[in-house]
Amino acid sequence: MANLCPSPIHLCRIRLTRLSATGSIVAPPSNHYVSDKPMMLTIDPSLQEGEEKNLIGGCDCVQASYRGPDKLLRYNLTLQMAALEPGLYEMLTGATILTNASTELIGASFPIQVSCSNPTQPPSALEAWQDLWVGDAQNANPRYVRWIFPMTFWQMDTTTLENEFLQVQFKGYTRQNTWSNPYIDFPTGVSTIGTQGAFFWDNTIPAAYCGYSTTST
Repeated sequence: MANLCPSPIHLCRIRLTRLSATGSIVAPPSNHYVSDKPMMLTIDPSLQEGEEKNLIGGCDCVQASYRGPDKLLRYNLTLQMAALEPGLYEMLTGATILTNASTELIGASFPIQVSCSNPTQPPSALEAWQDLWVGDAQNANPRYVRWIFPMTFWQMDTTTLENEFLQVQFKGYTRQNTWSNPYIDFPTGVSTIGTQGAFFWDNTIPAAYCGYSTTST
């Protein structure tokens, strides 16, 4: 395969994987969720500006000046969804699932962290797939760009109920974790991802399911 410099388009799929506080994958069942209804995923670097020092000499002239490099701390994320998916929201925020008599997922009760006894933001890994576009068509091989954030934390964000289709929004941030190919689907040559990463990918993207994924990790 020749080197590619593609122009990715679309947000085709996301996968959330439930993590423990130490970053390991929680045992199944109901430990991951795949959705084909994401509208937008915003990745906003959080930077610590480099230290700046100036030496002012006689006649108010700058004798010396130093500007240190900016430091990348983490990524702030915004996720917008085109459907109400209680299982996904539970995994993102720690919400309590609401079920009917048939144990079908019918809603969620979102937590408010106003005391230490209430649940904190649960960690989860986030993956996203985009179409890998070259020229005027999707590339034949590889076909996708796969983004991986090995540990993320989320809360509800501003969401508007109006005379348009609802788009539920969440905000989150990343934390360093080691993602060592738990689904056994990395391309040859890629073994682990640390804080975050992306690569070209030609496997079949995971199947979406309206509920927790039925396949096991």
